[in-house]
Amino acid sequence: MHARVSATQQEARVNALQQEADRLQQELGIGEDAAKIVDNHIKLLHRYNEIKDATQVGVYTTWRLKYIDHSLELIWWYRC
Repeated sequence: MHARVSATQQEARVNALQQEADRLQQELGIGEDAAKIVDNHIKLLHRYNEIKDATQVGVYTTWRLKYIDHSLELIWWYRC
């Protein structure tokens, strides 16, 4: 069964949604291109991932030098 919604309720809902859309457009900036914003966000994500990857390489290299190249045992592994 479908719920019945009066014309007044529909109009109120449409007005509320329009107000929300207007508010969000003001936050975004009038005339801002959504595609440019998305492209910028993607560039920032790529930059973040490159930094994260470089950090992981550094951590792995440090771990390898400390434990594998110097034949140190990982004693904390045995406690688990």
